[in-house]
Amino acid sequence: QRLGWEASQNNLCGGAYRSYEQTFVKGFKLTADEISLALKGRSTVKGNVQVLHGNKALSADLAHIYRVNGKIKTIELRDHLVFNEPYHRILAKKGRFLVQDYSGTMSELLYRITLDDPNNTLLSRLDPLTAWGKACLAKRDPKGNITLSKVTYSTCPPGNNSWELKAKEINLLKKESKGIAKDVFLSVKGLPLVYLPYLSFPLDTQ
Repeated sequence: QRLGWEASQNNLCGGAYRSYEQTFVKGFKLTADEISLALKGRSTVKGNVQVLHGNKALSADLAHIYRVNGKIKTIELRDHLVFNEPYHRILAKKGRFLVQDYSGTMSELLYRITLDDPNNTLLSRLDPLTAWGKACLAKRDPKGNITLSKVTYSTCPPGNNSWELKAKEINLLKKESKGIAKDVFLSVKGLPLVYLPYLSFPLDTQ
């Protein structure tokens, strides 16, 4: 449910993920219950922290903002961090990002990735295929590629363990639209079935 899953008897999967509308925001918009901003160094904001920047939307209970020469360079968010961007939704304990490109890290997370293009008219009557899982650590690079450590990955609905990948590391490559997993166990019905040192798989339905 935290990833937006809503149970339903109207489709074969037993439910669907709730969509989250993304609004493009020019510049950097910050709101919170308590804001104490400094012109340099670290500033602290608390309570219902919301950050909107381009097509990114972040929220948390607490944030530290770091300025260099008057410009915001880095932001740390912790406690109930939610990171939304097109096709990705990540819930984490904490995260640290460079504001310029949102490269950075997140820890102790749940994630969800939409594998189909919701704007594809051929799929307009179907629920987009979605992958989800858990990870101890996520690293996001300037190109939007995400590396997940000690991670699970599945396209099954939450609560359905028909199959799942458990890996030491999974790289989700945005431009190539593929995932690369290392030290992988494929589990079926909760039982480890196959070990693979390396596995490449598509991040779409092609």
